[in-house]
Amino acid sequence: MPIANAALISDQQIDLSIHGIDCVTWEQASDYLTTSSPSVLGVHIPTTGFIAGSDLLVHEKMKNQKRHFVVFHDDLSAEQIAQLHMLARPTQIHCFSKELPLHDIFAQCFDKYYNQEQSEKLVQLVNEKNEELKKLTIELENKVNLRQEQLEESIQKNTDAQKKLESLKKALVQIYQAQSVREMEHGLTHVLKEEFQISWITIRGQSQSNLSDQNNEYKLYKVPLKSGLENFGHLLFYKNKKSKFDQKEKRFLSQVADAVSLSIQRTYQYDKSQELKRQWEATFDAISDPICLTDKDYNILRINASFLKKTATTDYKQHIGQKCYASLFKLSQPCQGCLRGQTFQIRNIGRSRNSEIFEVYSNDLGDKEQSLYFQKYRDVTQDLNLQRQVIESAKMAELGTISSSIAHELNNPIGGMLNFIQLMKMDLTGDENFFDDLIEIEKGIVKCKNIVKSLLGFSRKSFHADVQAVSLNEVIEQAIKITELKTRSIGIQIHYEAESENMEIAGRFNLLTHAIRNILQNSQESLIERRRTDKSFQGIIEIKLQQGHDFFEILICDNGLGIAKDHEGKIFDPLYTTKDPETNSGLGLTLALQIVKEHFGTIEVSSRKDKKLCFKIRFSKSQVQSG
Repeated sequence: MPIANAALISDQQIDLSIHGIDCVTWEQASDYLTTSSPSVLGVHIPTTGFIAGSDLLVHEKMKNQKRHFVVFHDDLSAEQIAQLHMLARPTQIHCFSKELPLHDIFAQCFDKYYNQEQSEKLVQLVNEKNEELKKLTIELENKVNLRQEQLEESIQKNTDAQKKLESLKKALVQIYQAQSVREMEHGLTHVLKEEFQISWITIRGQSQSNLSDQNNEYKLYKVPLKSGLENFGHLLFYKNKKSKFDQKEKRFLSQVADAVSLSIQRTYQYDKSQELKRQWEATFDAISDPICLTDKDYNILRINASFLKKTATTDYKQHIGQKCYASLFKLSQPCQGCLRGQTFQIRNIGRSRNSEIFEVYSNDLGDKEQSLYFQKYRDVTQDLNLQRQVIESAKMAELGTISSSIAHELNNPIGGMLNFIQLMKMDLTGDENFFDDLIEIEKGIVKCKNIVKSLLGFSRKSFHADVQAVSLNEVIEQAIKITELKTRSIGIQIHYEAESENMEIAGRFNLLTHAIRNILQNSQESLIERRRTDKSFQGIIEIKLQQGHDFFEILICDNGLGIAKDHEGKIFDPLYTTKDPETNSGLGLTLALQIVKEHFGTIEVSSRKDKKLCFKIRFSKSQVQSG
């Protein structure tokens, strides 16, 4: 392996360049050493060149104390070798011969030089680290001392804070236990007197701001009392003139003032809430309709004066905790049709046939943890009777006009035609080719006569104020007869199917017929509208009367335009219509729903998979007995 930074001065012809060792002659030595400074320098001193060689070694030793020297000589005396040791202290001295392993000698010297250099660097590094360690030790001692001082200061601050915290706790207790402003002033003065040398404390409202605050014998610290961003008064702290309020005390007294502000506001809010409670109770009792608050189990929590009046009682307490249906209607189970959280109608079943009907406004005031229902009962019996009379009067007026017109325009011609047909039959033997055609004409005339008769029968059917047993079969058949006056002429088919002929509920025949007719009218208009865009369309209305375990059900479906899913909930809204409002009020389905609800029934509307729009009307079988 080549040796870095080594040179040999010798007049012998030696080439060690392969090992990285420069070989120069004595003549070249001066110039070479001027520009180069080899770490290991070998010097071949001939017998006659001892003085020159020793001078060179001394000179180079002075230039670089770390340099290692290898001396080669031809035949120096022991005295000369000793002198070289004294002057240059060479690493090795060898008697020169061509058999000497010069490369190995230089390598050994270079290793010594390298090890010495590393040792010196290591010693230097250790010294540097020792110096750094000394500095760090001093810094650490300073920091420990500083930390100790800070810790002692923190302990003292903590002790002071604990004292102030205890004082603040006592002050808060006095503030919240005080029953009056004067009591609050005395309590705070007693608590803060020892810790802060407070002589006395005064609380002043905004109306007392014009009073003088100064006192020559005491020092004053004045803190505003705030409600939000507005001042509503001041808290005044007085102490002996010889003392003063430092910043720490001022911060603490400002905290006390904040607590006083909250306490005064709390007292004000409590008084205000009590006043609002009294006003609310007065308003609650002033409502003319019966009102009650109930929990999820129908237990009454609160009632108003009208509730007491309705139940003919005078003691509020006897209703608290009782079931609302038991207190108001003397029932043993919730009212039929009760839909808490919504607006619904119920009938007082326990009374006479002319029972009371209440519209109940129910609202869920509770949360996830507790249900609380507000329920207001409005007696709409008279309103519904008036509404029913208006509907019936309008219907009767309309049908009366139609019936009288039909009777005048059709009955006489139909009677004449029927008479002529019968006279013609009397003159015929029955073997004529046209006799069968004559019979069909007679049947057609008779059918027209029956249609007019059914229409007149509907318009003349008396309106009974009392509920009676009504056959749903007859109601549907009567509604179909009226509807077919128009549907037959435009090609709409009506298919009717009934599971039984004996399906009766308690109700009013004309109103129920009117409700079914309005639904059929809606289906008819939908079919006509679809036929306008599709001339080959065949409109069909399917009616099915069926029964379940405790209900009767009327299913009316049509294959008309149907209705969008998001509009199904609006179809019974009196303000919603898809038709021209100038030619159609859109109240037909609304009236139908009102009539069905009045008979304690329900109507559901849905679109089937075959795109048919269906109305499902259900009546409870118990209505026959309860009516």
